[in-house]
Amino acid sequence: MFSPELLKARPEVYLRWLRGSLIASYRTDSAEESLAFRESYLRSFGEKELPSLGLKENFAQTDNLCRELARWHGKIVNASQIARNLKMADWKVRRYLDFLPRTLLVRRLEPWQEALSKRQVKSPKLYFRDSGLVNLLLGLKTEDALLFHPQKELLWQGFALEEVLKSWQAGEKGGYFWQTQAGAELPLFLLQENRRLGFEFQSAGASKVTLSMKIALKDLKLDHLYLIVPGSFTFSLAEKITVRGIETLESFIDLKTHGQITFPDIK
Repeated sequence: MFSPELLKARPEVYLRWLRGSLIASYRTDSAEESLAFRESYLRSFGEKELPSLGLKENFAQTDNLCRELARWHGKIVNASQIARNLKMADWKVRRYLDFLPRTLLVRRLEPWQEALSKRQVKSPKLYFRDSGLVNLLLGLKTEDALLFHPQKELLWQGFALEEVLKSWQAGEKGGYFWQTQAGAELPLFLLQENRRLGFEFQSAGASKVTLSMKIALKDLKLDHLYLIVPGSFTFSLAEKITVRGIETLESFIDLKTHGQITFPDIK
């Protein structure tokens, strides 16, 4: 069930989430033109940019890998499973996973290791940096298809996570995620000017304090935790926890200056 705040957020938030932050995709009046631009962008990226950067594989193989990686968006990477799914050599998949973050197409988010007696996850997560590109790879062409997709929450998480990193000027390696083997998790952890900041993400439903939030506040000694949701409002949810609408973030307010990812310029 969608919250009233989310419904009020249409169409700006949904459109940006669906089409991504590439100006030519987001600003066009036509959904068809947005799709065509993103398809052309990915093809140019695979056929021209990747070979120029040293990854000389055929486009079909790169395209298949990107579509498989889209299904791992927001998840802990398992290179061996990806290799089995694609019937590719394990070493080749690992080479792609090492290479692609350098192209700024995907983000490899490293796990934070806190000095605790708890067992903590040590493998990275993978996110496509532009929501419009991962939506295209998953075949999501409309807002309804996006909103009812099984990966909806992870797709929102990746979209909002990038907006937070840009707004907080966290840099390429400024963020981490934290997760214990018991299941407690914080999707994004930032260290900023001696402050420990945590971020949770929720695309729909009533905002509430979860057990994971409580554990993260205590175990990571957070100065503050933000719950990023659709909308243009901000309110306190509990002590040290604030609900913040994504439209209040600086990157969202000024797309032209802050909101576009600096991908290679492909002609």
